[in-house]
Amino acid sequence: MSKRMAATIDQTTGSTLLIKDTGAYVWKYDESHPLPKPDHFPLPPDERANIDGTVPLALGTLVAPIANSDEPGFVVIMPVTGRIAYWDAVSSAIAEGLFTKKRGVEGKVDLERGETVQSVCSIEPAGFVLCMTGGRLAHLALKDTTGKPTVVVTPMRNYGTSMSGIFGGLASVLRSGGNRREIAAIRPGRTINRSERELVVATIRGQFTQWEINRIGTAVIITDVDMREQILNRVLTLSPDLASRDRDLFNIVDVVSDLSSSSETLDVLVLSSFSPAFESSETECHYHLTMLSFIAGRCVIKGSLPITSYKVPFADHDEIRPRLYLPMPARTAFVVFSKAMVVMSIISEDNYDSPGAQMMQYDPSSGFEDVIDFKQGESVEIIGSGFEDVTNDHSSSEKSFGMGFDAVSDTRRKIYSPSILLVTKGAGVLRCSVFDAESSESRPKPSIKPVPVKTKIEMAVFYGSNEKVRRTLFFLVRR
Repeated sequence: MSKRMAATIDQTTGSTLLIKDTGAYVWKYDESHPLPKPDHFPLPPDERANIDGTVPLALGTLVAPIANSDEPGFVVIMPVTGRIAYWDAVSSAIAEGLFTKKRGVEGKVDLERGETVQSVCSIEPAGFVLCMTGGRLAHLALKDTTGKPTVVVTPMRNYGTSMSGIFGGLASVLRSGGNRREIAAIRPGRTINRSERELVVATIRGQFTQWEINRIGTAVIITDVDMREQILNRVLTLSPDLASRDRDLFNIVDVVSDLSSSSETLDVLVLSSFSPAFESSETECHYHLTMLSFIAGRCVIKGSLPITSYKVPFADHDEIRPRLYLPMPARTAFVVFSKAMVVMSIISEDNYDSPGAQMMQYDPSSGFEDVIDFKQGESVEIIGSGFEDVTNDHSSSEKSFGMGFDAVSDTRRKIYSPSILLVTKGAGVLRCSVFDAESSESRPKPSIKPVPVKTKIEMAVFYGSNEKVRRTLFFLVRR
């Protein structure tokens, strides 16, 4: 059995995609059957090795169903050769066999020497964005203007700036030269209309770019700002004991957009890490959450919070980097690591029902924070994750855009609590839900921070009847 795996989850179709060296698997994660049978299809065996001799795992993502269908499509990208294939239904890919014959729609992204495709981000209904290891970005369209399936890759050049004339042209050239930056995350922003969406790109060194992209690949930069020093200074204010660390060890890990932001402002939650020096006796990595607000081409910091329940450093060579989620109604953040998941409130419960409630308007020591941890040494590892927004009749029809010209309604069950789904090796698919969307009468009261020993004991007793859970989860209180 292949050890390398990667997985993604799509709430709109209720599907999970798992990619291994030997093939890909798709199944419905929300089926009532305890062991749903996945659909399997092989991947092309002729992918070239990378410049270092390794063969990267193929990239893939599920695509929103076409009109009058509830079956997701599928697109696969081979990282080294840049080959792309798209099927508008998973059943088509299974029946035809990936790349074995010229079926579906195929295309290719042009790569420079030594460059590979690093990740793919869905910004539907505006298509997808490919991120290359050299720091370049490209838009991937799977429909033409008439709605016909196609594969069109358009490099995202900086032809949209806020300046004009000779100075605007000079700024464009300078920005183009600065595109070769190590990208930490590319995440979708708010949906603007039926063919446009925002995109947020963050580099490891703290450069943040806000884009507006449409379905045909036109991409315009709205904001491009370096926030590294401002975020770092805010972190050091919260955690002055880190002032002695090398500032070069401070990095941006991931970002996520707050989709409840107003139309004038885009709020972005940032996960940062402050690692110990290699030769230092310190072993803890300190993580912080910082909320940024993009407005009228500017970026300001709204607030920051330290993560106190988990300080295990992650390695650059880890297959799964930490992943940040902020499911609607955007009151609780989730940080997914390879062996643990942190749950952290970013808005006090007193402000849940207040319109426009802002982050960090309360004493951080009173907010909820806990970690769901897998025992070290156990053969359980998180290989993929996804989220579930709270849904209702209005949000389902408004958010669920397909690749055609009509909105595709989400006819699956309604989600009443924001959740995170974890795809693991050794423990299956796990769902973690919080109750911050419930009414104040039925919502459980958050415990004090940190979670007391009594609560952890109660958890251990409750789950102790399940031998698998008892051998897998870590119930001790972290200090």
